[in-house]
Amino acid sequence: MKNNAYPFYYIIVGLLSLALCLLVGLLSGVQYAIPDFIKESLPFTVLRPLRTLFALSWIFMTAIGGIFWYIQNEKINPVIMKSQFWIFTVTGFLIAICYIFKKFEGKNI
Repeated sequence: MKNNAYPFYYIIVGLLSLALCLLVGLLSGVQYAIPDFIKESLPFTVLRPLRTLFALSWIFMTAIGGIFWYIQNEKINPVIMKSQFWIFTVTGFLIAICYIFKKFEGKNI
């Protein structure tokens, strides 16, 4: 793959995160209005951090993609750009899976 294709990948993943953020936000709003909507499968305590994750992923991924697109030159190491993309994407996916399966509980006070 070319060096200049990865900024588009960042932006595409960022826009996908925006779409997921909007979807989770709509689900949260419907669940707030109708409390028994999907309470058993995705409670509000899961949807809230999931929406925050997608919103932050949208901001960071599109910003990084925009920066890489703006400073396209030979000084950018393509290995670092590719590895950073895959680390961010896989980490975000795993965090979302942990949120969905409710594996994020902390210390009870």
